[in-house]
Amino acid sequence: MEHSIGDFVTHRSSGVCEVTDIASVQGMDPSLLFYYLDPIYGEDKGNVVLVRVSAEGALKKAMGKKEVKELLDNWPKGDDLYILDSKKRKSSYDTALMQGDIKLLTFLVIGAKQRKAREGVLNSMDSMFLSRAEPLVYGQIAHAYGLDYADVYEFIEKHTK
Repeated sequence: MEHSIGDFVTHRSSGVCEVTDIASVQGMDPSLLFYYLDPIYGEDKGNVVLVRVSAEGALKKAMGKKEVKELLDNWPKGDDLYILDSKKRKSSYDTALMQGDIKLLTFLVIGAKQRKAREGVLNSMDSMFLSRAEPLVYGQIAHAYGLDYADVYEFIEKHTK
């Protein structure tokens, strides 16, 4: 088995999770083992996420300080990272969430937040994207540096100037 109980992993849609158990699911084939995950941030916090142990690549080790520092060192900059074409933006959102690509997610989150700062509101697609993507990006940073999630925004501001 690739991960052990107590490991912190990244699930592409639930973000940073702790592996709380590795077991079969009652009522299913007992030879099928699942990781029982406890999401730490975002909409899935408080739920149990099950991932088959045999699902290669479904989980990655949570980012460490070195990887997060590299992310912060290469933090997307620019005044307008928002993708204006709604079809391209939707496709980018879907791809980034499906792949769990932290760099693409970061770029898209910043773009959506720039639009919100500029216009004061977001459409429903952007709002839904942010509600899923922010915990994926900011959760990695909070976990790697042992921060409270609420302190991540200030931490990013200090470390990306």
